[in-house]
Amino acid sequence: MSDFAPIEDIGEITGSLPDDAWNELYEKLVLEAVQGGKAPGFEKARAHYFARTGEVYADDQDYNQRMSLFLDWFIFGWKDDEGRTPAERILSDPESGLEALADLQHSLYEYLGDKGEHFRLRDLISGEKIFVVAGPNSPFLTKDDPFETRLISTYDGLHLVGPVCLHPGAAKKVIARRIKVLRKEYKKMPEELPARTEELLLHLRELRTKAQRYAHVDPAKIYGEALAG
Repeated sequence: MSDFAPIEDIGEITGSLPDDAWNELYEKLVLEAVQGGKAPGFEKARAHYFARTGEVYADDQDYNQRMSLFLDWFIFGWKDDEGRTPAERILSDPESGLEALADLQHSLYEYLGDKGEHFRLRDLISGEKIFVVAGPNSPFLTKDDPFETRLISTYDGLHLVGPVCLHPGAAKKVIARRIKVLRKEYKKMPEELPARTEELLLHLRELRTKAQRYAHVDPAKIYGEALAG
């Protein structure tokens, strides 16, 4: 059973985020949504998330990173009895001051390299190639490693916002095959693709946990067997 540490120090959990204005807004959204772990449905959401993605323990080396990913999912993925996420509830308030976060792009990306003050990414879901502003504390990315994150479109371009969930490069081909199947399945129902994509991203978080726990097993095997069905 998961051994959760107190959720009161959000700053410690989100401390690895890039130090820029957009991530400061993101952290304010986290603080507002989580309410020190007292938000409605928070404990139920936490139990559901870690049952789905793999147990987490307070002494895990990646505890803060996994908790940061959970908070991100809670804010944007967990729906209350009215069918609204915490983000939708908070951002619908014009007094929140967080309206810039209302239209984040959430997807799985591939790092293609640097170009000046930007780095190039490929959106593995849509296939689109994009440029993202490289801030002073941008996360370390390597070619061939797929990663999940959110992007915000601002006056000077796209920026990374929120935590990054990095997947092993060895699993990129099997992930790409699953995405190809997903796009084909929903070609005639494009309105359903975003929801199915979110389900896939959550499933990939589960596989990342397994790959870390069973480091002696080829990640391509772990991901491949799970995504083949």
